[in-house]
Amino acid sequence: MEGLSTKMERLQWRRNKVLELSSQGRSQPEIATILQVGLGTISRDIQYLREQARENLKTHINDRLPEEYQSFIAGLKQVLKLS
Repeated sequence: MEGLSTKMERLQWRRNKVLELSSQGRSQPEIATILQVGLGTISRDIQYLREQARENLKTHINDRLPEEYQSFIAGLKQVLKLS
């Protein structure tokens, strides 16, 4: 019997390949053919990847960007003092 981690690893591998092939400009039918899975599977994977990207962007905007902005402002103030 196949373990859960193996199924999850295969799922993650497939989604990584979908992302890679999609970034190369491959169409969903092409990706499905290459990976030998149904078009619906590819469509669901792409939807998942879009949602994941959206969440990553939200996290970056809410958590990282304010800190980077503050660092930028502090650096700018230092440069202006030296002028």
